[in-house]
Amino acid sequence: MTAGEIYNIGIVVACDAKSADSTIQNLSAGIRAKGGAPSVFHMAYLGYLNKVNPLTAKYAQSFIKVASSNIEAIVKANMLDAVIIVSDCDITLTGTILGTLKINCPTLVISTGSHVSNTHLFNDDMTTDENIEKSGSCNNGSLQTFLSLLEKMDLTTKLYPSYSGAHHKSAYELGEKIVTYAEKLTLPRKLLTKEKFTAAITQTFETLHNKVDLSQIELVTSLLATNDQKLKPIDHKSIIELRGTAAEDEAIAQIGDNSPTQFSGSAWVYHSLEDADRALGNGSVKEGIVVLQNCAGINVSAIAHTISEMGMTEKIAIATDGVCENTATLVIQKITPASYENEAFANIQTGDALEINLAKGRFNTAVLSKDIKTRAKRNSPPKPVSYF
Repeated sequence: MTAGEIYNIGIVVACDAKSADSTIQNLSAGIRAKGGAPSVFHMAYLGYLNKVNPLTAKYAQSFIKVASSNIEAIVKANMLDAVIIVSDCDITLTGTILGTLKINCPTLVISTGSHVSNTHLFNDDMTTDENIEKSGSCNNGSLQTFLSLLEKMDLTTKLYPSYSGAHHKSAYELGEKIVTYAEKLTLPRKLLTKEKFTAAITQTFETLHNKVDLSQIELVTSLLATNDQKLKPIDHKSIIELRGTAAEDEAIAQIGDNSPTQFSGSAWVYHSLEDADRALGNGSVKEGIVVLQNCAGINVSAIAHTISEMGMTEKIAIATDGVCENTATLVIQKITPASYENEAFANIQTGDALEINLAKGRFNTAVLSKDIKTRAKRNSPPKPVSYF
């Protein structure tokens, strides 16, 4: 770019947006101070699904794929020069870094340190200003290990509790730094090297007094292995438009080379990702079509990837009025009329027979039209949230 040209910097928020407000404000201020133009984008926060059901937590690695494809799409669609990732989930951070590695976009990350879970523990004896200065860190466990490794490779900064003045200052400085990265084309493939990683492990062990989560070393190792490969961006396969008695206006199927052209089965209806996750975890759904209603505007990729990791793509498909990234699972998405309009899709019930025929572009239900209308009279779907 020529001197004086404004750099388009993305702030990608993959955590509780409210807890990240002050972080976003300080990042934006730092970016503007260096002449950049900040834009904020929100990704689905997937970390909570690990806590919904221990039976599906083992498939959390699949969320890496969701985060990777999400951030790649954000960067490409908005022609960003660099990104800062705001998250407090090591799985999400791994996925987003993997995505920026694929397209080699200048990247920095920052943790909000706002959530408490079995893997993201908050260390109470480190929250005083005195201890913060001594340790330079607010988290322990897997997230602290992961961020400590990234800090040694110049992908993040020192860790502070998100409510502290030190964190606000750090966020401001990180905002300035990402503009410098964009100017000098400081690319993640240059930062994530085996030499830096080896040195980072040694320093991290010393800094954290051997309180290191070895699983995080494996995560970074996988990133390094990926960095050595000839990375291919996500391949958007064929998109097929569908219509039928279950999608009166339109629906979309994004398919790959091995996707089935026909799929039929009984409906399993859920109104949230959490409910669907529990059902998959306890084995309630062994075959059929998972129908995710009331999900307009919601990314359901986590459920699709879980089905894929379970090896159930030949037995389970998804139909939703939400959206989904390209996965091995067959997903009929963006179904209209959406659930809140109380038409055919909103009145599909568990046990209804559904049929998907991609060759003919049809998505049908065996329920008669008069029965759908009868159900609609008794149904009271929630209205979508409007900010206007």
